Amino acid sequence: MTLSSRISSIAVLLLASFASFGFTDCEDRRTPQGVVQVAYEALLYNNLAKFQLSVTGDALKTYGSTEGMKTLNAKFKGVKISTQEEKQVSGPTKLKGGDIINEYSAEIHGTDKNMQNPKTYRLMTLAITCKTHKRTIHNAGRGRGTAAMTKRTETNCDISQITLD
Repeated sequence: MTLSSRISSIAVLLLASFASFGFTDCEDRRTPQGVVQVAYEALLYNNLAKFQLSVTGDALKTYGSTEGMKTLNAKFKGVKISTQEEKQVSGPTKLKGGDIINEYSAEIHGTDKNMQNPKTYRLMTLAITCKTHKRTIHNAGRGRGTAAMTKRTETNCDISQITLD
């Protein structure tokens, strides 16, 4: 099997399985599902820079290189991929300054494709950290010396650890 046909096979399998997460925006890292999709697409297209934007900590140290991405892609070879919905494992934890941290876990499973009695097993577990930052923007008044305040909430999620099974 050529590299391009292998990548195409992986793409079809993973897009179908990751669709179960309900992904809508391929660049959306505001949810655990979104950051998993961003990381998956980066792996699929060997986009190291995009992959590095979706991982932090141990995941970045271990898999944030071309070789690390090859290791992850090798786990998908010859298997049909399925995912388990993420579970919140801790949080919300309020930090100084009002930021809030939520931590999630998601499992990616594979089923052997070339066996008469296919076996399903866990390929990897992802630890996902989402940080919500609340900020207040002070707007200068328009005429007459009035001022307004706007409150915004921004959430960013990253894959902080990838554990291969």
